[in-house]
Amino acid sequence: MTSDSGLPTGSDLRNGDDGTPPIWLTGAWIRQARTFDDGQPTECSDVAWLQVGRWFADFRIPRPGQKAVHPFDVAQASSGRLDVVNVSDRGASVTWRHDLDTEDRAASDPDTAQVALGEGILVESGTGYVEWWRRPDGEESDATGLVLERLGSTADGDASTGGPDDGERTVTARVICVGQMAVAVWDTPEPGGAWCTADGDWEPDRLVGTMAEHADSVRALRSGVAGETLPDSWREQRER
Repeated sequence: MTSDSGLPTGSDLRNGDDGTPPIWLTGAWIRQARTFDDGQPTECSDVAWLQVGRWFADFRIPRPGQKAVHPFDVAQASSGRLDVVNVSDRGASVTWRHDLDTEDRAASDPDTAQVALGEGILVESGTGYVEWWRRPDGEESDATGLVLERLGSTADGDASTGGPDDGERTVTARVICVGQMAVAVWDTPEPGGAWCTADGDWEPDRLVGTMAEHADSVRALRSGVAGETLPDSWREQRER
């Protein structure tokens, strides 16, 4: 069962039996710290992870005055689908499959990790690293979620409306919104992404790349949040 926005609701998805992320994993997460190769936990970047149904968006950028010291810290925005297996009430094995990524990482090169929830902190453990995530201040785990996509064109020039595996659907931008926060990721005319909030009228608080495509994402996001007709070539993604 899902809400109109695609955010899972109810206990029927608690165990993720159909591959959908369990209810305790959905929503917004802010990275609190990370460690590599058993080093000391530290944090030099601002990182947000939004999860709505199987769709995720990740945005990370070094904090002002700080430099990336590891590839996991560099300025990057990505989005795609999350696969979940071996789900329990507070743990799961997860795989992120990217179809939009400013680092040009393909869906054929997925990320895998273990996640475990305890005392309000989500611990992500992968090869050579551990990351700790918390909910944004004042954000509930079941906050309303929204996924918008801008579709590319087929050979005849019309926006594709195909499904994710029919070979025709081309997504050129995605915006994922949870509560008062949103992350936009796009790949044309050059890859980029933005982290924005309702408090800032959905203008970017942090940006990867240039503003060239963000204005289009803002228009779609404002229309989606208001329940208005989306701009041409944009649609609301429903969980399948």
